[in-house]
Amino acid sequence: MNQRLRIGGSALNVLLLALLLGVVATNVLLAQFSITPQFPAIGTASISDYLGKDQKLKPVSGQSLLITGPAGAEVTLSVAVNGAGVQGVGRCNSTIASATTRAFSLQGTSRSLTASDFTGTRGIGISTSTENQGCIDDLAEKVTQGVGTIPAGRYSLDFTLNDARTGAVLATAQHVIEITSASVTEISMNLVSPANGEILNTTNNISFQFDAGEQGKLFVYEHSNPGQSAEDATRAGGLLVMEAPFTSRGSGTVSYIYPGPNSRRPLQVGRKYSWGIEVQIVGGGGQRQTRRSTLYSFTVSSNDPGYLSLLGMLNTIGDPVSSTFANLSSSGYTLALSASNPIYLDEGQGPRRIDITEVLTRLQDAARRGLTLKARVE
Repeated sequence: MNQRLRIGGSALNVLLLALLLGVVATNVLLAQFSITPQFPAIGTASISDYLGKDQKLKPVSGQSLLITGPAGAEVTLSVAVNGAGVQGVGRCNSTIASATTRAFSLQGTSRSLTASDFTGTRGIGISTSTENQGCIDDLAEKVTQGVGTIPAGRYSLDFTLNDARTGAVLATAQHVIEITSASVTEISMNLVSPANGEILNTTNNISFQFDAGEQGKLFVYEHSNPGQSAEDATRAGGLLVMEAPFTSRGSGTVSYIYPGPNSRRPLQVGRKYSWGIEVQIVGGGGQRQTRRSTLYSFTVSSNDPGYLSLLGMLNTIGDPVSSTFANLSSSGYTLALSASNPIYLDEGQGPRRIDITEVLTRLQDAARRGLTLKARVE
């Protein structure tokens, strides 16, 4: 019995020794892998270095990872970016983005991964990824406000190297970026006039006034239709009215008188326009970056006394006329009045030409009696 116990004990010891050796072998294998972030020291970082115009995160040039391990090992790499203590963009105080690569092999005993390895048809490529869209939207909003660099806070990049076949963790590493000061490239881009929603009664000698802390250009675009948004109207290829360069004065209001030498097309009565400015700042790596202001829209109307009187009466005549006119105006429609297009009224005995005063009187009477009006535009 004791012999059987000793034999059993010997078998158990052999099994335990095999398991122990297996653990030791695994630890030795793990020790053969490492991840070394090779990132330059960052005092401030430009948002546009990390965020594309399509509001998607992008790899950054000048940064790399050194992966070491046995030659030919098949691995995957996972990366998570986390924010903490981020100022002004609360939705970035969490996981900002994460990604896992497709399987790749080490070339020799090491492999240096750069931005090009994660993009393009010849790169390793990404298997899965997530993005905190709320955080990204907030950062993109900072760009529109003229903030050039990432807000102050602590940003950690956590790397995990896994065995591509078993999923076992082979190595981990962390790189922390501390943004400790306010943006050195924050700029002032304040539009003054024409104010957003303003109605101008002239097409000449219009003063565009704005504040800008850097040099750039002023742009004005015409809307192709009343319902077109300011963003769509001012895209490349739109109806460009004016594009005028300006030099920063450091502080104070800059003025530019339209039409001037940089006008491309005349302003027209009854049309809607949007304008803004773009400036150049020095971003990460010394590269110049473009920042765009918010957009203001205005319309141009006639200064004819009869036209102005018509506008006044339409706004004060009462509902449903006034509310309908207000709704159309807020949607971007403008009122055009031309003496070459007279108004006719058909009361069953053929059309009779009437003037605008009689039209308004009849509309006011109909509104007072609660009648429903149907209009047709030809």
